[in-house]
Amino acid sequence: MTAVLRQLVREHPWLLPVADMARLAVFVGFVTLVLLVGWRARAGWSSPRTRGAVNTLIVYVLAASCATGFFQQEAWPFTHWALVRNVAAKRSASWELQGLDGSGRSWVIDPAVLQPLSPDELGVWMSKSLSALDPASRAAIGRFVLERAEHARQRLVTGRRFAANEWLLGPLAAPYHGHARGAWRTAADVPPTAFVAVRVWALEWNVEERFQDEQRVTRTLRLEYRDRDAG
Repeated sequence: MTAVLRQLVREHPWLLPVADMARLAVFVGFVTLVLLVGWRARAGWSSPRTRGAVNTLIVYVLAASCATGFFQQEAWPFTHWALVRNVAAKRSASWELQGLDGSGRSWVIDPAVLQPLSPDELGVWMSKSLSALDPASRAAIGRFVLERAEHARQRLVTGRRFAANEWLLGPLAAPYHGHARGAWRTAADVPPTAFVAVRVWALEWNVEERFQDEQRVTRTLRLEYRDRDAG
């Protein structure tokens, strides 16, 4: 339906102001009915006239919401909330932080160590900009991740909360949008000794193939940083 409407607007530009007038009419109608309900409510909510006004408002809201969703056009305060409006892609991508201890064993780093920086924001930035950085800048990014991971590891092994945004409410704190359950929950999830290096991996997979086999993921090393003082 959205594609059809776009084609009509391209062919008939005069439809744009008409659509704006229609949105205005929807808004005015909504406000009018709300005021009518308030006016009728003076006689009591059990009054037949009040109930009739409320029922009219409910029907109006349902009709406007359905029309907004069907035509995929915003008409404030009604919205289609099209967070996902296209066919899902066959391939998907993400990233992963990995830490290495002194013995060379690798550990998944919980993205919550980056708080209050959102892992989603860092991931988007890295996917677009990491490859264009010079060696010194890449080292700075690696050092930042290593320091945050090590600081969080030390807090976790001593029984303290490591995520900056959870210092007060703990698990009741609001999570970041789309952030899965953390990889670090107990001291057993981190090494007993310090991290000496970090890696940033780019992950890519075919959605259907990974649904059948969780291990079918292509991993590409995007950045590796080792603490020189660690040897």
